[in-house]
Amino acid sequence: MGVFLGEDRVWECRKIVTDGVVHEGTHSSVGFYFLIASGKRLSHQARRVAAVVGLVVVLTAITASLSLRLAEQFGRLSVPPLYDDVEYFLAAARWLNAAPSHGFAANLYGLLHQHAPFSTLTAVIGFTLLPNSFLGPYAINAVTILVFLLGAARLLWRCSLVDIVTCLVGAACVPMLWQTMTEARPDLPWGLALGLAIGAVLYRPLLQRSRWSIFRLGVLCGLACAIKPSAFPASLACIGLAAGAQLACESLEAGIQTLRAAVTRAGLPALLFAAGLFAGAVPIVGIELVQTIRYILSVMIHDRDFWVIDESFRTSLMHYSIGFEGHLALNYWLWVGLALATARLCLAVLNDRRDVGRACTILAAGLIAYAIPTLSNVKTYILGAMFYGVFIVTMTLNFGAVVAGLDAVISRLMPRTPLQRWLRLGLHLVPLAAVLSLFLVTCLSGRVALSTALTPDQIQDIRMATARVWSLLQERSQGVEASAQPGKVPVISFSSPYPVTPTTIQLYAVQAGMPLDVRGELFNRTLDAAEQALLASDVAIVTSSMPHNLPGPRMGDELIGRMDANPGMCLVDSLPLLTVRVIRI
Repeated sequence: MGVFLGEDRVWECRKIVTDGVVHEGTHSSVGFYFLIASGKRLSHQARRVAAVVGLVVVLTAITASLSLRLAEQFGRLSVPPLYDDVEYFLAAARWLNAAPSHGFAANLYGLLHQHAPFSTLTAVIGFTLLPNSFLGPYAINAVTILVFLLGAARLLWRCSLVDIVTCLVGAACVPMLWQTMTEARPDLPWGLALGLAIGAVLYRPLLQRSRWSIFRLGVLCGLACAIKPSAFPASLACIGLAAGAQLACESLEAGIQTLRAAVTRAGLPALLFAAGLFAGAVPIVGIELVQTIRYILSVMIHDRDFWVIDESFRTSLMHYSIGFEGHLALNYWLWVGLALATARLCLAVLNDRRDVGRACTILAAGLIAYAIPTLSNVKTYILGAMFYGVFIVTMTLNFGAVVAGLDAVISRLMPRTPLQRWLRLGLHLVPLAAVLSLFLVTCLSGRVALSTALTPDQIQDIRMATARVWSLLQERSQGVEASAQPGKVPVISFSSPYPVTPTTIQLYAVQAGMPLDVRGELFNRTLDAAEQALLASDVAIVTSSMPHNLPGPRMGDELIGRMDANPGMCLVDSLPLLTVRVIRI
């Protein structure tokens, strides 16, 4: 009250009350000033929220529009749908076809009964918004980026508005965010959600939260794990170890010395968090749990030889940092994040020992997120999303802590001097100017590396071959062969996933209402097994041997020779292509 009334005004109010003059009016005057104070605070918060939301919307719109434009030029939108995106497009198309004849419960179960319900749902929404285009399932990823940036802003809310803006613009410069727009699979959104989940665990002490808050946090972390069900063991391990490190750090800071005392203090919060974690993940992951486990065993054990790359230990260790995958997703931001982590730890040791534990916990969370995909025998860019998302979030948290630490050092060393004011101002504005410049350069130059980039020859081959195969199948389905055996579903087999993606043909058939049984015979280990699989089909599409980054043995030339020599097979068409010597139908 002293701020708004002053001592004289307060004394005057008391005097008026004592004299018995308009007692009610005096209380109205005092209450009025309280309303002004609360109104000013509310107005400040409202302006702050509006500024952050407006910035996030602008960053999302720019990132989304430029990413999709690049994808149309040389990315996934420049060709018919490819792996693995087309798998979710096919699931969405089937769900949309069946939805009108089912009730709400059956449709919900059908949506959850998917390999990755999140990606099937985004594809459903995309096809609903843009029915005659494959742009929708990619454009809907803008919501993922929007939510991620808003979540990052929430974690940084205690920082100044300038520092929040710096972190958001910096995050928007990281290539992974652009690549999220051009992939319709669950991996990159899963990585971003996992980063937010671990950030939410670390940015605020767990032992100071209410029981409901801890359980609710666990549920949100469980939902983040459920975005990619096939990686739920890795997700649970990553979040569980990060939460365990946080609880251990808090117990040490609280002066708890014995293991028994630590378990007594942190046992209930840990159980509540674990209960929330399973409550959020199990309803989504549990429905397809058996199939998910089979998929994991297939990739990691049974078909391991198709996926594992023979490489040295050092190369394997560097995949997601300075290797191809890490450079593609993070580029030079890897070094920025490592510098911020080092600076925070040094500041904590030299300036504020209370922050040492928090700095070490965040560093441990990043190392855990890096170690899990690195220890996997399968190395792919998409599996590294676990590390990329966590790295972006921890980088922003470390930036806020470093700026606050340097600000405190400047204030202590140069109290109330003009130089102090300029240094503090530069501390906040120079990083903002730097990231704004980087963002503008990225936008104006268009130098963003997409995770799926195709050459002009590849684009032409994929387009032409897919169009020719689909056109031929449409003609055959309406010709004499279709009426010879009524009710028979034609079987179409592919020996290779390139240049025509088998699931793309199946997707076209589902959208056109054409009954086709499309089979990708990609994992036959012997020439005889591959030949028998192709001979069992009505139409076989065989591609000549060629190098590509998709699984399966390279037996195309031998298979073409055997198909040509088999009197039971009739050559329908032979297409010479630019990147493939020939594709036979």
